Amino acid sequence: MAFLKVNFLPPAMLTLVLASASCSSPQADAFSSCTVRISPPGNYAFSERTGKVVPADGGTDAGAETLQNCVDSFEG
Repeated sequence: MAFLKVNFLPPAMLTLVLASASCSSPQADAFSSCTVRISPPGNYAFSERTGKVVPADGGTDAGAETLQNCVDSFEG
């Protein structure tokens, strides 16, 4: 019998990723990609108005900085 391994994102992270993925901004898409790839502890928010990542529930300044660097690297 084969088993399928499925990894789940916490509901808050999934909501954040899905909300970001529904935006058409390249920065928002980069934020979604970076959030999934890096998976820092806690939650983070991205403001399209300012272009900045900020810590949310359980997030840290270090995690936000890591995500911001990743988002910035997508801009070229």
